[in-house]
Amino acid sequence: LKVLGIIFGAIVVVLVGAVGYFNLKFPDVDPAPVITVERTPGRIARGQYLANHVTICIDCHSIRDWEKFAGPIIAGTEGKGGEVFNEQIGGVPGEIFSANITPAGIGDYTDGELLRSFTTGVTKHNRALFPLMPYLSFNNLTQEDAYSIVAYIRSLPPVENKVGEARLNFPLNFIVKTMPRKSFVPKPPPDKSDTVAYGLYVSTIASCAHCHTPAVKGEPVPGMDFAGGFEFLFPGRTVRSLNITPDAKTGIGS
Repeated sequence: LKVLGIIFGAIVVVLVGAVGYFNLKFPDVDPAPVITVERTPGRIARGQYLANHVTICIDCHSIRDWEKFAGPIIAGTEGKGGEVFNEQIGGVPGEIFSANITPAGIGDYTDGELLRSFTTGVTKHNRALFPLMPYLSFNNLTQEDAYSIVAYIRSLPPVENKVGEARLNFPLNFIVKTMPRKSFVPKPPPDKSDTVAYGLYVSTIASCAHCHTPAVKGEPVPGMDFAGGFEFLFPGRTVRSLNITPDAKTGIGS
């Protein structure tokens, strides 16, 4: 029994040490860049377009009226956060809440910390974000578009709203810490005259493939990009994305 006790104690020490090292090592990201984003009217307008219609930050970080078709945003809640995502809503193994991204919620963030959060997936306080917030797509933003989103978010009216703390089930609560990108390396601006190249850029930052590719246990099915079938759980209903490939029978070919 004494020997078993020593062995058990040693195992506990090793496990505690391993968990401690893991939590110190991850998320493994670079420090936030030291930047100051100039809030020009042009940037704010571009950021408003992106955040509302392409990267759709405002869709998730506002309160939606799910009693109505398509869950329209309730006026005055833009950016205040607080929407709940769990196993019944969004299929999240645990419970997470969209953050308050108005100046009342991220007022203590520097511009660099704000940019790092939505492009690499780590908050000011070094907490890894669950990739339902599509930072893996936003990591492909150009510098000017990323700056424009920062400028627009800074322009939102402040709304006081304290949201809940995220809780993810084991082992996802550990796995999520390994997901953030090391850093944000801005992509070069695409040539807008090359409609395919520009379309690839826009569809990437809009996460079209993420929503329109079927997945098994969170992993996209190989060879089924844009083929539809990804399931979204909403209160009282399930929505499945469409096949947007050029297939004539099941997609948009016709």
